[in-house]
Amino acid sequence: IDEFDEELKHMSGKCMDVGCGPGSTTRYMLLLALDPKAVLIGTDISEIMITHANEVYGVEERLKFEILDIETKHSPEKYLTKYDYVFLFHTTIDPSSSDRDST
Repeated sequence: IDEFDEELKHMSGKCMDVGCGPGSTTRYMLLLALDPKAVLIGTDISEIMITHANEVYGVEERLKFEILDIETKHSPEKYLTKYDYVFLFHTTIDPSSSDRDST
């Protein structure tokens, strides 16, 4: 994140961190690096990780966490065009899963 510090501090609006895991990097690095007007949502496929993130960091006014599987072919509408910036710092996509929704 430090590598992009200059760009990040000018980013405001709605932002998403995909693959946020337990939320610590999202809260203590990304949120602090963004413009103070930015609102950030951390997403992860793991319900356990999102539950933890909401319990520990969910009190932040500009930060929330939600479950999201980015490998699905039919993403919920609210995630498709509603964000100004999307970050994927710790995300790995499994290429073998590209046809898992085709059945």
